[in-house]
Amino acid sequence: TYMYILLAACLIGLTWAGGDHYNLGEALHSGKNIIMLIIVFIGLFFITLLVPDENYVKQHVAWTLFVICLGLMTYLTYKMNMATKTMRRVLISLFGIIAAMTLIAYTQPLGTFDSWKVPMLGALCVLILVEVGDMIFYENRENFFNRWKMYGWVGIIIFSILVIIGTQHLMKEGPIIVDKCKLREQIECVGYPNRSMILLLNFVNLFNNASVTGW
Repeated sequence: TYMYILLAACLIGLTWAGGDHYNLGEALHSGKNIIMLIIVFIGLFFITLLVPDENYVKQHVAWTLFVICLGLMTYLTYKMNMATKTMRRVLISLFGIIAAMTLIAYTQPLGTFDSWKVPMLGALCVLILVEVGDMIFYENRENFFNRWKMYGWVGIIIFSILVIIGTQHLMKEGPIIVDKCKLREQIECVGYPNRSMILLLNFVNLFNNASVTGW
């Protein structure tokens, strides 16, 4: 699963490089294009989840397209970091957070954070609603970036905890999958693309929020 996440990171990096080569920044600033990209992204997310593990070729194709969409959706954040020369700091912070949360997940008893999942998802929904409301209704633009930095810090806390929960979920699934797939090829049985998606999304959201805070 972690190798799939590393592969996804490479694909996202290649997508960013392609965006620079083909100058996609202007196209991705278009509201219409962003909406279409979001619709395709959501569609590929559910297709990847719903394709049975036995149809691993289709699953991998859908997952690859999903990751490329993810790269396109984060391209403008990447460009912002490059323009402000904060990319290195953001990536170091991101890797530090992931390493710390993974260490916590592996050193604490399994199930320790299970009861945190629903409150964290509820907090995430509230954060999204507040951000949308801010964009639509809040007229005071003078401290706009300060407010979004605050939202970014809250997002870092939420997604850091979700990384712990997601990692422990994979740890609990491991023995079950090993037993289930004893006499079968792993690629036809495990469904690595599906199992990598939630952690991957948590990592990408940590990247976005760390970029907003400039941390």
